[in-house]
Amino acid sequence: TDNALLFTHETREAISRVIKENNQQMPDGKETEIRGILRALHLDNDWIEVVSESGNWRITDVKEEVDDRIAPMVNQPVTVRAMQVGDTTRFIDIEIDE
Repeated sequence: TDNALLFTHETREAISRVIKENNQQMPDGKETEIRGILRALHLDNDWIEVVSESGNWRITDVKEEVDDRIAPMVNQPVTVRAMQVGDTTRFIDIEIDE
């Protein structure tokens, strides 16, 4: 049997909002939204790369999201929410652009 779980857009927004409210480990950063094509990911080094009109973005701290959720998104248009802390862009959430 398939144990897949499908969330509606509203459910994803609510879950993302709760995660964001509870995510206090990224102080003094600026949240940013990156729209582009997911072009690369690195399973061992914990990053993804998105190519947008403003350039290439390497986004770190993706954790276990890379294997299960993000790998099928490669070469697809995505929106990534991230926290810009100094020269580092840290992952918050990602979704396919429809």
